[in-house]
Amino acid sequence: MKEITSVNEAIRILSRYPKKIKHTTPRSSSRYIRLMKFIRSKEGILASELASMMNIKPASLSEMLSNLESDDLIRREKDQNDKRRHCFYLTDKGHEHLFRHKHDQYDIFKDILSKEEEALFIDLTNKLIHSLTNE
Repeated sequence: MKEITSVNEAIRILSRYPKKIKHTTPRSSSRYIRLMKFIRSKEGILASELASMMNIKPASLSEMLSNLESDDLIRREKDQNDKRRHCFYLTDKGHEHLFRHKHDQYDIFKDILSKEEEALFIDLTNKLIHSLTNE
């Protein structure tokens, strides 16, 4: 593997890394995690809003929602204002799943970096964030 020569190149390559994580279930793929994060951000969200936010067809969304529901990661309830529509919520198991997913990704980097490298990485990231937010 060739050496990285720019920050842009490093970010581009690192952004591909999470795709290589071995997921314990299909519901840990980036599409399912993204969907669950949208539901978490707006508990009681409607399917139409989710389809728009995810930029996917309603049929694809319906399948994903059914899969998450069958795994008890989300629950659906009839909309109080329109009984033809459903609102979606994360279950406790869904919240736990997102929490574990976040920490699994973190653990991968902890396994790769030494304590010193981890501290340097944190310092450099803080420096970049500070610089970007103070412009």
